[in-house]
Amino acid sequence: REPDTLNAWIQEWVLDCKTQEEYLARLGYQQLFSLRGRATKDSWEREMDSLASGISASQEYSPVEMMVVSAARRMKEQIKVNGYRVLLTGVGTATLAGWLAYYWLREEGYLLDLLVGTGSYGYTPRPGSPIIFDVTNESTSKMLTDSFDVYSFLVGGNNNRCMAVLGAGQIDKLGNINSTKLTQDLYLTGAGGGTDASNTANEVMVVA
Repeated sequence: REPDTLNAWIQEWVLDCKTQEEYLARLGYQQLFSLRGRATKDSWEREMDSLASGISASQEYSPVEMMVVSAARRMKEQIKVNGYRVLLTGVGTATLAGWLAYYWLREEGYLLDLLVGTGSYGYTPRPGSPIIFDVTNESTSKMLTDSFDVYSFLVGGNNNRCMAVLGAGQIDKLGNINSTKLTQDLYLTGAGGGTDASNTANEVMVVA
C-alpha cells in the first residue's frame, strides 16, 4: 500500500545486507534469541504464561467466536457419522474450528489426525497463537512430508477418509469460493490448496 515504505524495507533488509553475517547482525541478538526459543517444544507454555493476564474469563462471546463453535459442532458430528480419520483445515477460523472439534473428539476417545496442506500430518495443536504453521505444532507431527503427498493420497487417495474444512472471503449459493479478491484494491490470501482439497476430499465444509 505504501511503495516508499516497501522500498525502504527492501533496501534495509535485502539490498544493504551483503552477507548472512550482516543480516544476522542487523536482526540483533534479542530477535535471534526469541526465534530460537520459539523452536523448542515447550515454548508454547512460556507464551501462554505471558498471555494469561490478557485472556478474558467472561461468558460473553462475539459472532465470530460463536461461528467457530457452531462449525466445530457440525464438524464433530460429520466426522463421527462418516468415520473420517483425517481432517485438513485451511487458515483462520477454519483452523480454530478444526482444532476445537479435534479436542472434543479426543476427549471421547475418537482417533483423528490433523493435516496441513504443506505437509504436517498428525499434529497436536498447542495453545497460544492460533497459527496453523506454528513451529510448536510442527514438532508434534507424526510425519512431515510435502504438498504432493498431502493432496495426492492423504486427502485424495482412493481410500481416503478425509474431511476438508476451508476458509473463504465469499461463497455463493452454488458453492463457488472466492479467496482471491474482494474489491479492486483488496486482495485476500489466495486459494492455497483449497481447490485441490475441495476436488478430492470426501466432504468439504466452508467456515466464513
